[in-house]
This record gives sequence, C-alpha cells and structure tokens, in this order.
Amino acid sequence: MALDFKVKLAEKSDMMDVFYLSNDSAVRKKSFNQEEIILLEHEIWFENKIKNKDCIFYIAESFGGDFIGYVRFDKDNLDSDMSYIVTIHVKEEFRGKGIGTKLLIDVSCILSKKFKNILIYAYIKKENIASKKSFLKAGYEIFCEMFIKGNDCFKLKYASNNKG
Repeated sequence: MALDFKVKLAEKSDMMDVFYLSNDSAVRKKSFNQEEIILLEHEIWFENKIKNKDCIFYIAESFGGDFIGYVRFDKDNLDSDMSYIVTIHVKEEFRGKGIGTKLLIDVSCILSKKFKNILIYAYIKKENIASKKSFLKAGYEIFCEMFIKGNDCFKLKYASNNKG
C-alpha cells in the first residue's frame, strides 16, 4: 500500500527541500540538464517559480510533515495558451512505492478539473523506464518520440478522460 500524503502549493519555506532533491544524483542523471544546481541560482529560480502565475508548483508531504517530493507545471506558451509541461521528483526513500504515480494522478486530476481545456505534457528520456511506467499508469499516453539535448525521449500527453 502506498504511503498517504497531502499536497500543497509550494512556499518559500520549501526551497531547501526542493534544492536538495533537485541535486540528488539520480534526479540529476535523469534530467535533461545534468549540471549540479548552485544554491544562489536555485534561490532566485525558486522564488521566481512560486511567484510566477504561469507555474503551478505542488509540494507533497506525509501527514507527519515529511517532505516527499514535488510536482511542477510550467506553462508552455509555444504549444497553446492552456499547455503545461509537468516535472516530478520524489525523494529517494519514497521511490518505488507507487507514490509518484499517485501524486501524478492526484495533481493532474486537480488541474484538469480546474482548467477544462488544459493540455499537460511530460518529456521523459527513453532510458528512464520507471518514470515512463509511472506516467503511463497515471493516465498519460505516449504522444510522440523526440530528440532533446542529445537524448532520445518520449513526449507524453495527459489523457484526462482516463482518470478522475
């Protein structure tokens, strides 16, 4: 059984948890930008993200208040006005327990109910089999294959009629 959790919008107090998770070696390896993140740059980036109306940034916590991970939706103005790109990261001790899938289901449903015409996309490296499985279980479908920053990847699209 997956751990229960709650989601909330990210706040300034979540910055260091997001920083440490974002610099986790497994997270860096699976990211399109694999460079270590510098704290000063992260502080500026994080503050901009939580204030930006084109970013919806959720934090997942246990009911005891332990940081589990985050899901971020960034508006993709290149595609359409209601198009977002999702990014998700889960702390190491919570990986492999179905939490990422449940988190994706929960927040994708929240957004698709709040914004009726929303399009949610994810970009996943082909070698990242665990993430691909998690997204597929959460109601995403492979939309196309792409080559991004030297990596073969899948572009997945949330099929809101599959969940919720």
